[in-house]
Amino acid sequence: MVNSGEQTVNWKLVSYPQESESALVVTGGNSYLGNNHKNGIGKTSFDRYVQHRNIISQITYGPQEVKSEFRKQKFRSFLLNTINKIPCGNTCKYQLRNKLSNFIPLVQYPVKKVNGKYKISNYISYPKQAKIVQRQGIYFLKLNQTYLAIFHFPNQATLIHESNKVKEKNNSRNYLENTAPLGKIAGFIIELGNKFDHQSFDDFQQKILTNSKLDLTQNDRGKLTYFDSEGNKIAINYQFSKSQAAWRVNNQKINFNYAKLYQGDNLEISDRVLRLKANDSIYEIDYRDKLPIFK
Repeated sequence: MVNSGEQTVNWKLVSYPQESESALVVTGGNSYLGNNHKNGIGKTSFDRYVQHRNIISQITYGPQEVKSEFRKQKFRSFLLNTINKIPCGNTCKYQLRNKLSNFIPLVQYPVKKVNGKYKISNYISYPKQAKIVQRQGIYFLKLNQTYLAIFHFPNQATLIHESNKVKEKNNSRNYLENTAPLGKIAGFIIELGNKFDHQSFDDFQQKILTNSKLDLTQNDRGKLTYFDSEGNKIAINYQFSKSQAAWRVNNQKINFNYAKLYQGDNLEISDRVLRLKANDSIYEIDYRDKLPIFK
């Protein structure tokens, strides 16, 4: 079984459980800051999510130009509320809302005005029962037999452990939230490990603390360099003018144009059949007909 508090998310990591355990899920995405935290707006043109082997990067960016568009969207919301209060029939309101959409199209950004300043934000969500510790500015997360080391940027961003702040009917998840002003990037670098490659969760932490490093000296220019626990150098360059992120691993450029979205040691898709392998079993979803068949 998989225990997840969220459905449509930008990325999802499923932990490796023991036989008596349920798998746990970590997710990530952008958010509206104080508006429910996990209720982001889906992937925007400024978000970049990239995985290379056991490294995941999550970046959100908002240019200064978003301010004018954000004000326009606030005015649109005001007009929409006014239309909804007009005492006319459904057809009348539908026509008015249609005209409004033509006049001011709906555009959404992960931006919120906080204390007079516009902020971008994103988050990582994890189950409450997961173990989390913070050491030397790094968050370490343990889910079953899966381990995560979570680095955040920029340095001045607010990182929140939402253990008791999210008030929902089914509050079974916690959140790490990262913010930054417009014109800057905010996000996380996550290095993954597991019980099979490390003697213990503490051993994983010590290896990360000894070997891994996130270099933020050029963060204002959209450049990050991450050195993982195996000695690999991962350079990320977020190009503001193009809203694109270029990756280099050990000085070799990564070409994402031909990346296989559903491919890995335990996951593959071939002839419209998705196969997930775990231990000695295989789980299949067959998409060759009009409706998927689960096996």
